[in-house]
Amino acid sequence: MEAFLENARIGVPLDKTFLEKIRKEQIVKNFFKTTRNKYENPFTAIAELADNAHDADAKNFSIDFYKPYYGNERLEFLDDGKGMSLDEMLTVITNYPRTRKPAGKIGRYGRGLVCATASIGKVFMMFTKQTKEENEVSYTVLMVSHQFHTDYVLNDTIYAPCLSYNEKFELVKTEDVDTQNLNRYIMEQYGPVPISEVKSMLQKIESPNGTLIVVGNLENGVLDFWNNPHDILRNEFQHKRDKSLREFLKPLYLDAKMKIRLRGADIYPKKVCEYWAARFEIDFLFQKSWEEPAEVVTVHCGIEVENRESDGIHFYFNGRLALFGYKDMKFFKEKSKRSIGFTAYVNLNGEKFQPATNKVGFSIEEDFQKLVRKIDKAMNKYYEYITTFWITYTYFNQQYKDQNGEELIELFWNDIGYPSAFDPHCPREPLSSKAKEWNLKECGVWIVCCKCRQWKRDHLPLDPNFKKEKMHCSQFHYGRSRCHSLVSDHERFDVTLREWKIHQKVLAIKKEKAEKEEEEEEQVEEVVEVQGEEDGEIYIVEDIPNIERSDVMEEEEEMEEEPEELDHELWEEEEPEEEEYDEEIMELTKGRERDDNDNFEIAMKRRRDLEDLDEEFPLR
Repeated sequence: MEAFLENARIGVPLDKTFLEKIRKEQIVKNFFKTTRNKYENPFTAIAELADNAHDADAKNFSIDFYKPYYGNERLEFLDDGKGMSLDEMLTVITNYPRTRKPAGKIGRYGRGLVCATASIGKVFMMFTKQTKEENEVSYTVLMVSHQFHTDYVLNDTIYAPCLSYNEKFELVKTEDVDTQNLNRYIMEQYGPVPISEVKSMLQKIESPNGTLIVVGNLENGVLDFWNNPHDILRNEFQHKRDKSLREFLKPLYLDAKMKIRLRGADIYPKKVCEYWAARFEIDFLFQKSWEEPAEVVTVHCGIEVENRESDGIHFYFNGRLALFGYKDMKFFKEKSKRSIGFTAYVNLNGEKFQPATNKVGFSIEEDFQKLVRKIDKAMNKYYEYITTFWITYTYFNQQYKDQNGEELIELFWNDIGYPSAFDPHCPREPLSSKAKEWNLKECGVWIVCCKCRQWKRDHLPLDPNFKKEKMHCSQFHYGRSRCHSLVSDHERFDVTLREWKIHQKVLAIKKEKAEKEEEEEEQVEEVVEVQGEEDGEIYIVEDIPNIERSDVMEEEEEMEEEPEELDHELWEEEEPEEEEYDEEIMELTKGRERDDNDNFEIAMKRRRDLEDLDEEFPLR
């Protein structure tokens, strides 16, 4: 067997007649060269492997680095997901189109494994474990080596030597001994792990099902494993998320169901809206083409008060981050320094909006630019809400009514601890007790329960004796003896575009009424002054006859009933012209009711929002 490969010269096409029995899949020419270029950032390639574990319903995913004394450095990725059979393992390396993953999954066709591993190293070995209903355990080992295909000019076919083991870690022998020996020999020569260590690698999968991926022959100089024993770095970058893999993975998912561990230390997830103030929600209908039905897009807006460098628009697909802090849009260019801290996130349906192959950005640029224009209008609406209503009436309690938008924003930043309002790198000063109280009330304290793995919002400061990584629902201030819910707490994006319109009209009515009362008082004063001059005496306030209160009482009653009437007017005025939109919107809004005590009221608000096709967001 050894003579077969030793007699084959490196750089000369190998006689493939003997290799026909090895499991293989047809691929496009120069497959490895093209796939390596799909992941320019090695962090995105590692995130792709995390996505595979997430789609496999894994609860734990770990990343480790090893430098054995006998060989090259390697990375190991271990999860406790569903595992794979031999046929499933071979399916993930094929380049042919295949059945799509179920709706809601992050991946689409499962092609990311080979592409991601090829961009990190030149060989990967996959160990998988499956436990059947009869408690029968089976292990499978598969290897794909870029170097093997390069050495023997194998450009149009990907050869994947594979071996099977039983629950006692014994090799399952086949009838074709020669083929099995050839598989063992290729793995021994090109694998990142010697065949003698296969048993110890399989023993690392302690769960009933799971997968271990080992990547060897790592790219030299791309990743730094030495300066931080609990992280992987890219030293040529300065921004935290570009430089540190730990920071890169923190906001990767909206949910926290999968615990990620990097080099022996857990990665505590980051909730993207954890430190957002003035939370605001805008819904609009987005239609990619006339033939396709419209899709509801929800923009969750806020002001980042803790880390202002993390502003911009964050795009998620099925709860997985694709673009972080996007600012190439009119809103951020025109507002410039006034837009510091303004942020938003959208969670798009991966079936309707297709992400790029490497999960960075969109696959169709035209759809992305069209969506950006819609979001740009939404951000301008949010900016108007902040500068004309929220800062003046909510934060400062009706102070500074005469200030313009930029002055109000500067006053707000200064008041919450930023001496330089428009410098994104300005550190936040220590907060006063009043500012701490406001910060806690507005943002809350978000913690992942270590048992149910759901986001929970507490309303009081954390107990310093508790570690966030080990807290569970019973330790919260509202806690119970067990996890009280299987869903995350509501993020409190309670203010919508429709509600703000009602606030605007109510304020306009109040202003009009105040002006009218002021005019009446001026008229009464004029009458008193004229009468006093004629009679030669001056009236004091008590001498003025009482004004009849009937008209004023009627106006106050109308004022109390006005919001309901306004709601009815908005419903009628902004109803879609065509009746067919009503059925379409009803279909789009199915299942969007929130699991909360006020879910019925919130659902009705959302129903009215979607029927309120504002002139700022026309469907056509």
